[in-house]
Amino acid sequence: MTGEAAVVRTEGLTKRYPDVTAVDGVSIEVQSGEIYGLIGPNGAGKSTMIKILTTLLPPTAGAAWVAGAEVTRQPS
Repeated sequence: MTGEAAVVRTEGLTKRYPDVTAVDGVSIEVQSGEIYGLIGPNGAGKSTMIKILTTLLPPTAGAAWVAGAEVTRQPS
């Protein structure tokens, strides 16, 4: 990590459903001013990850922060 705090950060972000793991241990850091793209085939977990970052879905494991706020503890 650089001297500035990341704008988006995840550590071991995971989302499991009964029959599938949609997001499996993703750790990323996006700094202010960076452009970051989530790419992958259908079913790779891109939309699920965005839903977790926007507090629409809770993660099964791991943690995520957006603008310094932990999405599960500070959703507003």
